[in-house]
Formats: sequence, structure tokens, C-alpha cells
Amino acid sequence: MADSITKPSGSFRQDQEQAPDPDSFVPRESSPDITHVKDKFPKVEEEGWLAQRLGNAITKRRMILKYRQIQNTRSAPAGDHVPDDVADQLSISTPTTSSINSIDEATSEPIPDLDDLTFNGKRLKYGEPIDCPYCRTTQVLDTQAEWRKHVLSDLQPYVCTYKDCTSGLFTTQKEWLTHEMTTHLQRWACSHCTDVEKPTFETMSKIQEHLEVTHHVVEEDLTGALNASQVPLMPFEASSCPLCDEWGPPVEESLNMKEFYQHLGKHQQTLALEALPMSLDRLRSVYLLHCSPCGHVWASDEREEPCPVCHDSKGKRLPRQVKLSTPFPPRWEVKIAPGRNRVYFVDHNAGKTTWIDPRSTEAKVLAKTIKMGPLPSGWEIRVEGEKGRIYFVDHNTSTTTWDDPRPKPDAEKPEPLPEERKRRVISSRL
Repeated sequence: MADSITKPSGSFRQDQEQAPDPDSFVPRESSPDITHVKDKFPKVEEEGWLAQRLGNAITKRRMILKYRQIQNTRSAPAGDHVPDDVADQLSISTPTTSSINSIDEATSEPIPDLDDLTFNGKRLKYGEPIDCPYCRTTQVLDTQAEWRKHVLSDLQPYVCTYKDCTSGLFTTQKEWLTHEMTTHLQRWACSHCTDVEKPTFETMSKIQEHLEVTHHVVEEDLTGALNASQVPLMPFEASSCPLCDEWGPPVEESLNMKEFYQHLGKHQQTLALEALPMSLDRLRSVYLLHCSPCGHVWASDEREEPCPVCHDSKGKRLPRQVKLSTPFPPRWEVKIAPGRNRVYFVDHNAGKTTWIDPRSTEAKVLAKTIKMGPLPSGWEIRVEGEKGRIYFVDHNTSTTTWDDPRPKPDAEKPEPLPEERKRRVISSRL
């Protein structure tokens, strides 16, 4: 059975009464979330303060999600529905390097597929207006990538990884990287000073004040002076990741910062997803069910129901079961068709999909006919359920036939009569 989101006990009204305001959250020195961070990334034990920050961020994300759900505000775009105190903590800066612009929100972590969810009794679909079950805003999301990006933005998955920083949660990697680079990484050495040891500055505001007061740099020349004063950033080394020892610097140094922050960002995404509720009022999932006795797989809105192959319409077990070989052939996969409670099968070997279980007798029968070549446009081949006889569907004319519409191979065509025999046949008919 596929991973799913189920309906919890209790009422939504109770949730409203019990949900605390995120403003009331006080960072803790120990909690289950902090322990989980240490268990998942043992290296973070070396920096206990970071484990606390990451664990407390998970706890606060849960509070923010609950707060958004209760507010149920739909007038503003996604990502804007946060309490004022949380919004004030966000540090949004102007990107200063091309590395920032190339950071994306890619993640391989398991976010429930939109097509597998039902909210308020309505099936959620791509390309249609939906009420996001997490932030309760109206969204139109065309692809799975857009849905995943939206969920991550709801979670605000990034925190600063420098010890004495008091910044809050960041919605995108771009915001997070901009903050860490301009606040903690970037240094400036005044390009206008003639001293051998030029004065250095740790913040843009300080170098800007120095340029304006000491060197009387006017506003229109300020950007050029700031860029000229930037000290090149030191590349991250192999041991730089505070959570693991698996990251290695790329050969091309220009990719160092981009790849490091993508690596560290995926760690933070993994932890942020821990804040997604395992259950949510009025949110249900489409389940992928598997029958152990016969191997049949199918999609259902219910967590448990009788196998339609092994049971009749009343749920009574049938005397004979259809035996399907298990497991699936190599590089085959079963999925739920988007927007439909029906499973289909993916053959990654051939890059094709089919409605027919590759383990079934039906698939074996059809495999024999495939060797004859493709069907004409608009035609489909099917197998009669009880007798296993092949028939053909012409969707062009909405008709069916037992006759194969494909031309027969030359070996099955009758050989032409010899000339002499042909004359005799014609004469005998006269």
C-alpha cells in the first residue's frame, strides 16, 4: 500500500481552539525535534546550537502551518500568509552574484502528489484552482514541480547556519543564500583607500557609510565602488558541510558556492518536510492497494477494501483466484493515473505505459500479437475477460471486430498459383 495522508480524529473546531500563535514560540534547548535532527545528522552534535536551531525550526513550522490553516485567508498569494512577527524575521536581500540566481528548489524528498489528494471532499488536480490543504490559499498549479515548490515555500525550509545570527526562516534558497553571503560571508576592502592594509568591513552598510563619509562617493557611483571593494569569497572545503561529510568540492571552482548551498539546502529541505502533518483534517489520499494472495493492484479512495479480483461485488471471496506472478518484471513500476482512480504500469525498459498488468495472462496473450507490428491509427487491442480471446476496437468508427486490422505477414498469404494450373482452373469454370 502506498504512503498516504489519512483523516485524523477530532474536529477542526477543536484544532482552532488549541492552535497556538507562532509568536508564542520560545526556542528550546531540548525537544523531540532537536533529538531527531541529531539522530539524522550525527555530525551536528559538534555544533549543538545548530541542532537546536534546526529542531526548533521544525517545531515552529508546524505552528505556522496550523496558524495559516486557522486564518484560512485567501486574498493574498501563497507565501504571504505568515504572522507579522514571522514576516519581520525574513531577510530578503538583492542578489549580488550569478550563483544566487542559479539556485533552485529541487528536492527528491517525498511530498504527496497533488493528484493523489482529496481535500474537503474534492479531488485536487493540476491546472485547476485548488485550496491548498497546508496554507489554505487558492492556487493553480500546472505541474508536479510547481506543487512541490509551493509546498516548500509553505514550509519556509531554510535557516541561517551561522551561530550568532538571529534571522528567522527563509522561503527560498535564493533568500537564504543572499542572507548568508551578504551578512556572514562577504567582506569588503575599501577600493578608494591607498593604505597598504586597506580597512575591511563585514557588512555592506558599514562599507557604504565609509565610502560616503570618508571618500564622499555620491549615490550614482556607489554601486561601482561597492563592487570594486568586494573581497573574493573563499571556496568551501570538503569538511564545510555542518551536517555530513559527504560533500566534495567541484573541480570547477566557479561552481563551488552553488553546489555547496544546493547540497546543504537539500539537508534543510529534508528536515523541513518533517513539519508536514502526518494527518490533516479534511485531507485524504488516494490509496494504492495490493492484494497479497493474487498480486492484484488497484487504486481506491478507501484505505481497505476487498480485492475486486478475489471477491464479488458484495465482498464475498470467489472460489477461484487469478494468480499473478510476483514480483514485477525488472524495471517495471505501478502508478495511479492522474485524476483517475485507476492504476497503470510503466515499462522503463521500453519507455512505455500500459493499463495491463505485465504479470497477467492477458499481457502474455497480447505479447504474442505485438510481434505483428503496430495497429493502425485509432485502433486498440483487448482481451475478452472470460475466454481470453483477442478482439480489436476501432475508435475511428466506434466498432469492434475479431479480425486483426493489420496486414498479414507474407508467410501467411496464399502462394500464387502456377501459370498452367491457373489456366486449368479458369477453364474448369467456363
